Amino acid sequence: MIYHSPDALLINLGVIEPQDIDIEAIAYFCGATVKYRRLEGCAARIIGSNDKAIITVDECSSRGRQRFSVAHELGHWMNHRGTAFLQCQNAAMFSFGESRTPETIANIFASDLILPEFLFKPIARNLPLTFESASKLSDIFETSLTATAIRLIQYGSFPGILACYGIDGKRKWYSKTNDVPSSLIPARELHHESQAFDLLYGKIQKTSPTIVNAGLWFSHPQSNQFTIQEHSVKINIGNGYILSFLHWKDEAQLRALNSENESDW
Repeated sequence: MIYHSPDALLINLGVIEPQDIDIEAIAYFCGATVKYRRLEGCAARIIGSNDKAIITVDECSSRGRQRFSVAHELGHWMNHRGTAFLQCQNAAMFSFGESRTPETIANIFASDLILPEFLFKPIARNLPLTFESASKLSDIFETSLTATAIRLIQYGSFPGILACYGIDGKRKWYSKTNDVPSSLIPARELHHESQAFDLLYGKIQKTSPTIVNAGLWFSHPQSNQFTIQEHSVKINIGNGYILSFLHWKDEAQLRALNSENESDW
């Protein structure tokens, strides 16, 4: 079995719209049979030998998570052949960032397969960086909110950051658009005045896109002079976590930051 990139798979199978991405059929094309069973302690697993594999996915998961889990295991099948058995915990499906671990590689493969750039980018064009937009896109692509939100940052039209925080209030990972300086990094811990903090600790149940002081999210001494739009949601999967879109409604402020010495940030 030769390696197939996500784009090659989609092109070979004639995918031209989101509804064409039949993940079970793609898996079968790759020599893997998908089964849905009740799994305890993991989201999915793959057992493979030679050119054949069986992917088992938790039948209790949402359809969006199931599709991502299948695509994630296909990522292992294409990239980590020779490992006879892989069992992926729920946390593995949220392994994002710059590190090239096997789980991150599998997640990148999964995103490229079920949220391909050539389909996602035109549909996402000019949609605001909010979870209403991410939810709309997740319905179209039948994908999880987290995976879709990351894609909206990668291929959306507006500058911003998506930050993820655990139940301890500490940053787990973040993703940013290319026009946000690399030195602009979200706070390591949630600020007690942020909506995300209130959401995490149950002071509020839901947030709407709100303009807040950038000092709540960034440590630069001049950050209090700027504002950003915060929109946060709580994801009740596993132990739970918080996702926050941080968007520069006033792009002139971001240009001002870009013009400064980034080493100060």
